Amino acid sequence: MELTDGNVTLRTPTDDDATAVAAAVRDSLQTLSPWMPWATEGYDESAARAWIHGEIEPDSGAYGRLGRA
Repeated sequence: MELTDGNVTLRTPTDDDATAVAAAVRDSLQTLSPWMPWATEGYDESAARAWIHGEIEPDSGAYGRLGRA
């Protein structure tokens, strides 16, 4: 799916994005890791592909606990 206004395009991530997603997570560890337990130095392309494919259950705790009772 893609949404665009002619200047900005939003789309679902694909396997081609795994390298960039993994790099973004590793580059943002200081900000992410206090809130997102999955954000570790070991986050790699394989983990990014698992996220892209929805292979991680949202309620597994892998996404953190922010906003949950």
